[in-house]
Amino acid sequence: MSHFDLRANLIERRNVEVNEDMARHYLKFNTYHAQREVRPKHVEDLVEKMKDGRFRFGDIAFGKYENQDIMINGQHQCEAIVKSGVTVPCVVEKYRCGSKLDLADLFCQFEYLARSQNDFSKARAEALSLTWPIHVVRVVISAAAIEHTLIYSNKPEKRKDFAPEGPWGVRPSRAALTKEEKVALLEAYLKEGEFINQIMTGSEVKKISRHLERAPVVYVMFLTWRKSQKDSLEFWTNVRDGEILTRDMPEMKLREFLMSVNSHATAYSFRVVKPHEYICRCILAWNAFREGKKTNLGYSPNKNIPAVK
Repeated sequence: MSHFDLRANLIERRNVEVNEDMARHYLKFNTYHAQREVRPKHVEDLVEKMKDGRFRFGDIAFGKYENQDIMINGQHQCEAIVKSGVTVPCVVEKYRCGSKLDLADLFCQFEYLARSQNDFSKARAEALSLTWPIHVVRVVISAAAIEHTLIYSNKPEKRKDFAPEGPWGVRPSRAALTKEEKVALLEAYLKEGEFINQIMTGSEVKKISRHLERAPVVYVMFLTWRKSQKDSLEFWTNVRDGEILTRDMPEMKLREFLMSVNSHATAYSFRVVKPHEYICRCILAWNAFREGKKTNLGYSPNKNIPAVK
């Protein structure tokens, strides 16, 4: 997994006393699509610190891409300087970016006001020129992380080793992925992601596809799509819509299960379904569909994840 080399691509780093006019000028370059909206409460907190002397120094950064300077960090600090009228010391940096992916990687390095998985996902999707809705991007990344965990579990080539020993149904052999590592997986899942986007895109579709928008379910969607794109489209469309199905069909059995459970406890349901169960039941339904058989989706937490047929 390659990373953007900050040291090698640093163009300049300067200590600057940034006043109101300079801050306004810097904000003209605040055009990065993945940048989140300004948080007024955070700006107010910075204003108070600037006015009473508690603000140490600012950290403002730009990426230079296609001869354009793009603000990557510092919008809240500049907004606070403008609002307070106080001149404050800042470290101002500029980095050379050869691609949109470089720009996205650079964006991920500035987390003074912690950036969420959603922020990282938006940056990566924009860098890859994806038009998927953000809920699709997020769930594709999360499902990719599940597959990564399975791959890095002990002896991944042997299905019997995928025993339900952890929250994902396996005992991973390495630490959990960071937010940055998760979003970096997206590029390898563009074909699978296009299929997920096909199933989940559209305002009306989204309303009826929420039971599918779970990372373990989408992980199984990856597996079935790789087995048969045609059958996978039919199967998951049926699970999504529930149309022209009888009660004993595998698609309906799975649909009813997914619509009746939660991934976390709520005031109305204390039955928590873990990823291992989602994965097993989805595969059982798919296998029955492919074989033209009935199934009750019988699940045991002590059984291994079945092979996808």
